[in-house]
Amino acid sequence: MAQSYNGEVKFSIAQKLCYRLLDSLEKNSKIELGLRVYGAAYAYPPGKCTDSKLVIPFKSHNAKAIRTYISTIRPKGITPIAYSLQQAIQDFPKGLAQNHILIITDGIEECSGNMCASAEQLHARQIAFKPCIIGIGLTVTQQNLFNCVGSYFDIKSPQTFTSVLNIIASNSEKPGTYQINLLNSKGQPLEERVAFSIADTALRIAHAQWVHSLNAIEVPDTIYTQAPPFFKIKLHTIPEQVSTTQRLKFGLHSIIPIPAQQGSIEIRQTERYGNDPQFVYTLIRSENADSIFHCHPLNTNVKYIAGTYAIDILTLPTMHYKNYAVKPDSLKILNIAKPGTVEIKSLRAGDGCIQVWNSEHQQWISIVPFHAKNQLRFTLQPGTYRIFWRNRIQASSINTIERTFSMQSDQHLIFNFPY
Repeated sequence: MAQSYNGEVKFSIAQKLCYRLLDSLEKNSKIELGLRVYGAAYAYPPGKCTDSKLVIPFKSHNAKAIRTYISTIRPKGITPIAYSLQQAIQDFPKGLAQNHILIITDGIEECSGNMCASAEQLHARQIAFKPCIIGIGLTVTQQNLFNCVGSYFDIKSPQTFTSVLNIIASNSEKPGTYQINLLNSKGQPLEERVAFSIADTALRIAHAQWVHSLNAIEVPDTIYTQAPPFFKIKLHTIPEQVSTTQRLKFGLHSIIPIPAQQGSIEIRQTERYGNDPQFVYTLIRSENADSIFHCHPLNTNVKYIAGTYAIDILTLPTMHYKNYAVKPDSLKILNIAKPGTVEIKSLRAGDGCIQVWNSEHQQWISIVPFHAKNQLRFTLQPGTYRIFWRNRIQASSINTIERTFSMQSDQHLIFNFPY
């Protein structure tokens, strides 16, 4: 920056550009400014590759302080651009904002840092948009080194000032609009009535939440909202769906298509479950995963993303359905047979269990724990069962009592165990 370019010291050119930008940006009350300088503290040679400092933190109405600081510093060190970009991650205040970085330089990275990796780190952590770089006297080869960093502008171009100012200033005034197209099985944006969130890419913070709808001509609504620089759309379907990473586009209308083909499941029983105070719960999970993502209520039509699921209906015994396919725009009905009930009574405490019982299969389904003068009631699906029970006074296993019975729908059985 101490050398001349077109008959003028490069640093003087940089100062004048900064003053001009400050004159324009300070008029916008929505913009906060900060200043980081490098190569100003340690003289070259040898210079120092950590010579980069945030000298004016972000604040409203601080253009005067920045202007004053710029007028006092002198270039004397080297150019640690990669390190400065890494440090800039900590410069921006936390919270939802449209963050920008403007680099004014007369040279390239001089500390063997990786400018591309540093810029990508800013991008990956959703700290800021790709920087604007204004170069003073750089060769074409040097300019090309900044292609991976951000948008390069040459100081000699008469459009540079206007272009950079438009990127920074106009973006703060014109948030983008969005149209989220929820695609059905035919690729048409006709799915609707789905809750969704606009969130950061790690899906930690929801910045806006809506329920998707179509307007009178069946076109998805236009959404006007602020969003982080990089964001994802999370559809609160069953199971939830997440879009790819989206980039905020200022002043533009973005259409974001998300596949959301849905079909329906209804688990049906014509009457309340055996007139029993218990209710039937149904657990839905992905076919290849153990985690449960929904508890399906009885006699209710619920939409699911088209796919294959595992279903566990928590009757006695539990009913398992594997590879249960839900097709787009279809309704699948699972009918549950009406159960019966069995009452087990005893005047003494005892222990036992109930099993499904037939010649090919025996399956434990419940314990039968008794306290003195106890009465237990079980609601069972139609089938054949066996009860094993022994009271606690008769300590020998040979005193176990067995009862085999068949249960029909709406049947009510009573067993009285002796003491």
